[in-house]
Amino acid sequence: MRSFYSLLFLLVNLLGLSGQTVKIEHSSAYSDPYIAGVVNFCLIQSLDNAAQLPVSIHKLLAQHGAFNVERKFPHAKKPFDSINARGERLADLSCIYKAEFPVSTELLKLIDAFRKLPEIKYAEPHFIPALSYVPNDTRIGEQYSLTKLNAFAAWDLHQGDTNTVIGVTDTGYDPFHPDLSNNIQKNYADPINGLDDDNDGYTDNFMGWDTGNNDSDPTSDGNYHGQHVSGLCSASTDNAIGVAGTGYKCRFIHIKVANSDGVLSGAYEGIVYAADHGCKVINCSWGGTTYSDMNADVIRYAAINMDCAIFCGAGNNNDEVSFYPAMYPYAMAIGSTDNLDNKSSFSNFGYGLDVFAPGDLVVSTWSNGEYLSTGGTSMASPTAAGCAALLRSAFPEWSSQQIGEQLKVTSDKVDNIPFNSPYAGKMGYGRINMFRSLAETGHPSIVLNDATTSDGAENLFLPGDTIRLSGVLINYLSAANDVNLELTALNPNFQILNPSRGMGAMASLQTQNLNTDPFLILVGDAVGFNELITVQLQSNADGFIQNQTFAFPVNADFINVQNNLIKTSIGGNSILGVTGNSFLPGLGFRFRNSENLLYQGGLMLGWNSTHVHDNLRGISGDDADWNTTSRLLEMPVSLPGIEMHSGIMEAQSNDFPVVTGVCVLSAEAIPNDHFVIVEYSINNTSSGVYDQLYAGIFTDWDLIDYSSNKAGYQSTLKLGYVHTAPIDTIYTGVQVLTDQNARHHAIENIPGGVGGVNLADGFSSDEKYFCMSSSQDQAGLTGNGSDIINVVSAGPFTLQPAEEQVVAFALLAGNSLSELTQAAVDARNFYTNTGVPLNNSTTETEWSVFPNPTSEKLTLKRGDGKYTQANVYLADIRGRIVRDQKWTGISSSMNVTELEEGIYILKIESSEGVTQKRIVIRH
Repeated sequence: MRSFYSLLFLLVNLLGLSGQTVKIEHSSAYSDPYIAGVVNFCLIQSLDNAAQLPVSIHKLLAQHGAFNVERKFPHAKKPFDSINARGERLADLSCIYKAEFPVSTELLKLIDAFRKLPEIKYAEPHFIPALSYVPNDTRIGEQYSLTKLNAFAAWDLHQGDTNTVIGVTDTGYDPFHPDLSNNIQKNYADPINGLDDDNDGYTDNFMGWDTGNNDSDPTSDGNYHGQHVSGLCSASTDNAIGVAGTGYKCRFIHIKVANSDGVLSGAYEGIVYAADHGCKVINCSWGGTTYSDMNADVIRYAAINMDCAIFCGAGNNNDEVSFYPAMYPYAMAIGSTDNLDNKSSFSNFGYGLDVFAPGDLVVSTWSNGEYLSTGGTSMASPTAAGCAALLRSAFPEWSSQQIGEQLKVTSDKVDNIPFNSPYAGKMGYGRINMFRSLAETGHPSIVLNDATTSDGAENLFLPGDTIRLSGVLINYLSAANDVNLELTALNPNFQILNPSRGMGAMASLQTQNLNTDPFLILVGDAVGFNELITVQLQSNADGFIQNQTFAFPVNADFINVQNNLIKTSIGGNSILGVTGNSFLPGLGFRFRNSENLLYQGGLMLGWNSTHVHDNLRGISGDDADWNTTSRLLEMPVSLPGIEMHSGIMEAQSNDFPVVTGVCVLSAEAIPNDHFVIVEYSINNTSSGVYDQLYAGIFTDWDLIDYSSNKAGYQSTLKLGYVHTAPIDTIYTGVQVLTDQNARHHAIENIPGGVGGVNLADGFSSDEKYFCMSSSQDQAGLTGNGSDIINVVSAGPFTLQPAEEQVVAFALLAGNSLSELTQAAVDARNFYTNTGVPLNNSTTETEWSVFPNPTSEKLTLKRGDGKYTQANVYLADIRGRIVRDQKWTGISSSMNVTELEEGIYILKIESSEGVTQKRIVIRH
C-alpha cells in the first residue's frame, strides 16, 4: 500500500526527504532507548537561528564534529508572554535545537558537557518511545465499548463536527480503508504538486505528514497499529459498514511518527505538527518511562500554547510506573477497562491516571479493508480522544483543559466494584461516560497547577525539614460558592501542618495563587532514604469532591559540602560528586563556582578479582553493592570553620560482608580551602580473614572539554591528578592520606582502552581490582588529551575478623599543578595534625578496638598479646569525657549502651605512649 500511495503523491521521495536508518543505544542512565549521536538542547534565551548560538556552544559543537545543527521545531515562535490569561505557563519551543554527531560519540558525556554551559537550560538524548498495545487476534466483544461509554445516548445529543480534527500520531494508516477514507481531513491549500502552496514549511502535506521519515507519505510501512488507533476515534459512523469511531463526524489527520525501520523517531515532532495544523485533540498511543524536559515542553506547548487536548495511553505494565507522555502535566493519562468495567490485566494504574476507557479486545479498522480486535491502553486512548472531540464540537468555547476536566468529573466510578478493589483510588475519576460528559455541565473542577516544592534551603527534604507545597489553583468549570481544600499524606511519617483551608467562592476560570500561603509538610524522623512521598489534595466545591495527588522523593541520601572553594555532594552510599535529580539536586563537584567537573565518582573496595564492592558502572548498568545504614549527619566540632559529617554504610554478601564508617571533613580557612577529606573505617564483620584488600576512589573527571584531559601522578604525595589540555587551567585530584601504600591507575576512556582496560564494554570486577592493584601513572599524553578516568587506591592490607582499617582520601582542586600539590601538602598536614578526626598514636603498640561502629560495648585488645595497664578515656566530639576507666591485662571492654549516637574519641594512655581512635556509636 505504501508504494502505491507514493505513486499517487508524485514520487515525493524523489524530492530528497526519505527516512534514514538510525542507530539505537541503551544506557543504565535512562530506562528508554535513544538515537545514537543526537543531542537535543534548550537555550535559556531564544535566538533567531543556529548561526547566533553562543561562542561556547559553537566551540563544543566543533570540537565533537557536529553536523545538521538546527532548530528542533523550525516553525515555533516565541510566545508573547510567559503565561496565558488563566495563569497557565506557556512553553517556548523556539529555544530548542538539535545537533547530530558521529554515532561513535559517547553521547552521555557530551550531554553532560552541554549541561555545564551557562547558556543551556537542558540537554538530553532523543528518546525513542514504544507502542502501547497487546496484540491479539481474537474477535470477541466487538464494539462493547460503545455501550459501556453510553455512546448511543450521547450521539442523540451531539454527533460532532467535521471542523473538529483529531491528530493521530502513530505508525501510519491506509487512506483507502472504506471506514476511514471519508473522515480524513484534507489540506486543500497544499495539493499534490511538488510545491509548498500554503507556505507552512511542508511540501504536499495534503493528507497528513510523516515526521519519522520527514516526508508527505503517512501511510503504514506494515505496522497497522496506527490503522487500528485511527478507527477507534474516527471510523466513519452511520455508514452501514464496519465500526463506528467515538468522534462520529469529527475528522482526523494521521501523522506517521515511525521511520522506515518502525522506530518512533518522530513522536514528539508529530505532536507539534498536529498542534500547528489545527488539531484540537491529539492522540498518543505510545510512550516510555524516561522523563524528558524537552518532551514535557512539547506537551505544554500543544496543550497550553495551542489549546490541544492531548490523550495518551498510560502503559501496559500492570504497574504504577510513570509512563510518558501520559504523566506529563496537561496530558490526559488513559487506562484500559474490559467489557465488565474491570481494569484490564495489562493496564497501568496509579494516583496519576485521569480516566479509563474500554481498551481490552476492541474491534477497529485493520489492513486491506479488514477489521481486528486487539487490546492495550493504545486502544483506550483513541477511544477517549474521540469522546473529547465530540465535546470540543459541542462546547467550542471551552479550552482543552476544560474538555479534559469535563470528561473526568462526569466519568463513572469503577474502582468500587469487587474486581477493582485492589486499585481503589488508582483508577482516576473512573470510566468515561460520553452521555454524562455532554449532559452534566454544572460541576466545578478545582485543580492545582504547576505545583512546586521547597524547604527554603537546599531542597534535600531531610527529616525535620518543612516542605512548602504551592502552585496556582484554578476552577476550570462551573462556579462554586464555597471551596475547601484538605491535604493528606498517603504514606506514614509525614505530618501536614496546615491541612485544611477555605478558599471561598471561585468563579469559572478564576485562579488563586498559593505561593504566599503554601501547604506545610513536616518530614518525620523515620523516613527512608529517597522515599517517595505522595500527598492527596481533596477539594470540596459546594459538595462536589475531587482528589489530586502529587508525588516527590524526600530525604536525600547525600550531603552538600560547600564551606570552602570546593562545592560537592557526598553520598552515604559511597558515591562522590552526587548530582541528584530535579527534586533532590546534588552539586556534583565544583571548584571556584565552576560547573560540575565530575561525571562519576565513588569508593571501590576489593578483595580479589571477583569480589569488589562499589556503586559505580558495571558490566551492564551501575552496580549497587553499598547501602546506607546511617545517614551522613553533621557532627559538632570544637574547631572553628570546620565541618564534619559522619555516617555508616554496609555491603552485605555471603562471602564479603563489611561495614564502613564514613567521615567527611572540610575546612573553610586558607590554606585548607582546596580540599575535602573522606575517611572510611572499614570493619570486617565476618569470621574470615581478607588479605590483599584495596580501597580505591574512582573518578571520571570531565574538566571543561571531557575529551581533552590529561592525567599524572605525584608519588611522594600519593596524588593522582587530571588537568585540562592543551591549556592547563584546572587541576583536580585524589590523594591517599593514610599510611597504606598508594597506587594510581589512569585510564583513557576510549573504545579499546589504553593499558589493558576497555570501559566501552563495561567495567567488570576483574578490571576494577586490576586498576586498584596496578599502576599506570599517566594518560592522555598524545594530542590534546583524552577522556580520563582515574583510580587512586590504598593497599594491599589485611583485615582480620572484627578488625578495623581506616583509609582516608583527599579530593582536591587547583588552577595549576603547583596549587594542587600545595593543597595536597596542606591536606596531609591537616589530616595528620589537626586532630579531627583523631586516629593518631605516639606509640608503636598496636591496639584493636572493635566492633566499630558499635551499639552496646567496645572491646580493647592489645595486638602483641602482652599484659599492660592503661588509662582509657572516651570523649565526645566536643572533648567532654563520657567514660573513664582503668584497663588491666591483654583485653577489656567498655559499655556504651546508654551513650547517644555519634562520633567519639577513644584515648588510650599507657607507659609506652598514647593511642587515639575514632569510635562511632549507632543504636
